[in-house]
Amino acid sequence: MFAGSLKEAFQHERVELKELDENVVSNLIEYCYTGRITIDEQNVMRLLETANLLQFDTVRNMCSDFLINQLSPDNCIEMAEMAHDAGMWDLKENSELFLLENVGRVAQVQKDFFTIGLNQFEGILKNPRLLVPKEETVSSN
Repeated sequence: MFAGSLKEAFQHERVELKELDENVVSNLIEYCYTGRITIDEQNVMRLLETANLLQFDTVRNMCSDFLINQLSPDNCIEMAEMAHDAGMWDLKENSELFLLENVGRVAQVQKDFFTIGLNQFEGILKNPRLLVPKEETVSSN
């Protein structure tokens, strides 16, 4: 934003950063000085959004690592979609792998699992990394 070719990089007047959480910005400033930042379930999404906006790639990667460690049957599909939209390929790959390795549990807890697009569902079924102990694990719902 400020280091690239966007207009903010060439402005010599005050730039207002609206709709940013002041605690998150404070954490990022602290990170600049100390190299340390706390990432938890309460701040990870706001921190990720702000790190994206302000081009804190290292913090963005740290948020991605945190989210990878938080993957569960409840959130892996949502995480894969969010990661795809944000261009976070490591998180996307890990989310999809989690889904493939836990498809039975995901199908049981995600009520909208069977409403995903045909192409996405076909891709899951054709993936050689899909782990299903028996067909009924997925098709019994």
